[in-house]
Amino acid sequence: MRVKLSLSLMFRALGVFLLVAVFPSSALAQPPASTVLFRVFLTDGRVLSSYGEWARLDDRVIFSMPTQLSRQPVELQLVNIPAQRVDWPRTEQYAESVRAAAYAATRGDADFDAFSSEVAKVLNDVAMVKDAASRLKMAERARQKLADWPASHYGYRNKEVREALGVLDEVIAQLRVAVGITSFDLSLSANAPVAEPPPPPLPPPTDAELVEQFAAAASIADSPLDRISLLSTVLRLIDRAIGMLPPEWASRMRGAAGAELEKEQRVDQAYNDLRTRSLEEANTLARKGRAA
Repeated sequence: MRVKLSLSLMFRALGVFLLVAVFPSSALAQPPASTVLFRVFLTDGRVLSSYGEWARLDDRVIFSMPTQLSRQPVELQLVNIPAQRVDWPRTEQYAESVRAAAYAATRGDADFDAFSSEVAKVLNDVAMVKDAASRLKMAERARQKLADWPASHYGYRNKEVREALGVLDEVIAQLRVAVGITSFDLSLSANAPVAEPPPPPLPPPTDAELVEQFAAAASIADSPLDRISLLSTVLRLIDRAIGMLPPEWASRMRGAAGAELEKEQRVDQAYNDLRTRSLEEANTLARKGRAA
């Protein structure tokens, strides 16, 4: 009888522990984080910012890059690059970090409060059950539910879940002794949550980093029109941030982007001239053919 009473008190105490100590109220939650950008990591080590998730369509990657982040609404430019230029493991891993940060800033605390209340209720119910075997099964089911939480919620509150599992494992061990199970069960330690929260997202890019990112996107774009558009944006961003960028760096970047833009425009004009001549010649030949 002493063992049963002790375990009942333990379960009630653990329920309170879950509600108060381990899972604080959402009223104590941190305010939502500022806008977090996705990133597209290139195989050459350079990084591009994506406002919202990127989309992979066959051999293309399409996303919106911000041209500025200090004002609302945020200015965006559509970017279309070859998928083979992307470091997909890093890009997809980082996307998980962004999703985890967004979850923590929005639904995380509310979901966790509801979940912890549910687990605490189950543990309080366990304390009222007189049959030791039934009590053990209920406690093990509650433990499994607790252990499964981090893996399906981006590792959110993983540290607190581990602490609660440690306390619950001690109670379950005593319950097993109470029903005559004396062998040690490795499942208690094996089922501990292993899903760690992803690393925090990177800080927003500076004006200079945005300039470099648009220059990087232009260097791998395979459409002449896309390259011209992206290089024009590089020049516009440098001119708009004049006085706020390192002068020598800005001059060097502007010179390089300007030279590339002139080259692309000459090639584009030469192609347009060739197309115009070809159409004129085709029309001339067609008229001669009709006249003959």
